[in-house]
Amino acid sequence: MASAVPSASSEAPPPAAWREFAAAPLVPIAVAATVGLVLDRFGGLSFEVELLAAVAGVLGWIVARARGSPALPFLWLAFAGIAAAHHHAHRNAFPADDLGNLVGPEPTLLRIRGVLAEEPTTRLASTRDPLAGTFAKDRDSCVLRATAIETGQRVWSPASGLAALRVDRDTFDKNGPALGGLYAGDLVEIVGQVSRPRTASNLGEADYADFLLDRRIRAEIVVSDSDATVTRLDARADRGHALVAAVRGYGAAVLGERLPSQEAAVARALLLGDTAAMDRDEWDSYVRTGTVHVLAISGQHLVVLAGFAWLALRLAGVRRGRGAWVVMLLILGYTVVTGMKPSGVRATVMVAAVCGGLILRRPVRPANAFALAWLAIVAWNPTDPFSLGCRLSFLSVFVLIWAASPWLAPRPRTPLERLIDESRSVPETLIRAIARIAFVAYAVTLLIAAANVPLLASDQNLISPVGVLIGPPMVLLTSIALLAGFLLILFAPLGFVAAPFTFATEISLAAAGWLVQAAERIPGGAVYVPGPPIWWVVGCYLLLGALILGESAWRPRILGGLAVWVLVALLIPPDRPPADEMRFTF
Repeated sequence: MASAVPSASSEAPPPAAWREFAAAPLVPIAVAATVGLVLDRFGGLSFEVELLAAVAGVLGWIVARARGSPALPFLWLAFAGIAAAHHHAHRNAFPADDLGNLVGPEPTLLRIRGVLAEEPTTRLASTRDPLAGTFAKDRDSCVLRATAIETGQRVWSPASGLAALRVDRDTFDKNGPALGGLYAGDLVEIVGQVSRPRTASNLGEADYADFLLDRRIRAEIVVSDSDATVTRLDARADRGHALVAAVRGYGAAVLGERLPSQEAAVARALLLGDTAAMDRDEWDSYVRTGTVHVLAISGQHLVVLAGFAWLALRLAGVRRGRGAWVVMLLILGYTVVTGMKPSGVRATVMVAAVCGGLILRRPVRPANAFALAWLAIVAWNPTDPFSLGCRLSFLSVFVLIWAASPWLAPRPRTPLERLIDESRSVPETLIRAIARIAFVAYAVTLLIAAANVPLLASDQNLISPVGVLIGPPMVLLTSIALLAGFLLILFAPLGFVAAPFTFATEISLAAAGWLVQAAERIPGGAVYVPGPPIWWVVGCYLLLGALILGESAWRPRILGGLAVWVLVALLIPPDRPPADEMRFTF
């Protein structure tokens, strides 16, 4: 007689991930908003048409609900129109006294007053790049929010808008403050060369003006001597920016005092999001080895901080609901202090969704939290979805949750396998557990790295196979540095109490730096490739999405189609200029 109990091998496969996305109400809204962004970015729609679509969608939704007809398509149309209009206004709607309207493409010496909108940072000149030249200087930079411009001899007219401020300096103390000790929120008066940012002038060159326009910056100020041309009129005139700057300044001061200069710069990038504090050559090493993501403020940072805070609160006996509020506010404050980076905002929204579920005692759909994070990014800055860091962040989380987690989950153990496990010795059990952790870590790294290849090849012309090799150790070392660095900043006023955290931070960051330098010397560790065309990249990610979200029965065919699509990329001839065009490639 056949047994009525099904075996582990006969269990039904888990439902396809697309069903979860189909059941999440925020997913189609996020898709509609994305369509609106793309249409405005590349479709050349007018602002009036976009507003008309938004209004028509809202009215159609109201009428359809009143009649009992399907109303969701009208709601999607409304969100598409709102997102398109939001993106259009962000890049095109500026007041008449915006600084970008008052200056031309040629630099003009002007006197301007404004408030520093962010903490000044220092970018050290490369010391190893032979193409940099001996004229390269250390550079201080920040964003200025203009308030007035001199139009005559000490005659001031109102001005508004943002400007990219750059100060070139002949000599600079690497441990000293940027821009002569100025901070975010300070009201300053600047004399410098003011112009509109330059646009791309060569085929394939990055468009600097377009990059700044995504941040609503339409002017650039260049000064050559910060002592003579930058004057502080009022300290901390903007209290909001001043508070954030004070917190960042305290953290940077603690790291600079307790750690060696090289580790302190990496720690500032890791803990505070101050990537400009690092030497350019060292930063490029992280980029070439494919490990720069461990320094960018992202989910890794927030998971470490939230996990430690949650554990500490639970050990202290704090209730789950109250602990969730504390963790949510802590993560939000950290994201604000580190500059509201897109990857940080994404992680914050998803952590907040989980905390909200704990507070309300409601289950949280990962697909809904994922879509909510995307909508939050669009609302905060509608141009962020077009940045490489934002796309890589969402892509990596998508692969981690809906590909790596189900594919690498351990299968159910049979009674015989459980009996064998119980008979193993403690050392053997420990070794097998460590081996399992290492296998999962490298498998996850490989999956995410493979998914990121088309984006990185298209945007940076770079593929870093060595990143898979050193990825898990780098995540481990930087996670240790993150936790130890947070505790170092927290307990620094207590003196010797912070000594163990200082040691752990320094050792882990030094080991990470050594690992990156060793990986950079591996032949073939980083490969520069011609960027594939955009149509191929889009097709690749459509196939990848179908592979991850589709039914398990479809996967062999989709995987075959993806392999053919990769072969197509290898057969595409590189884009070459006409034969009569002279080109220099560096």
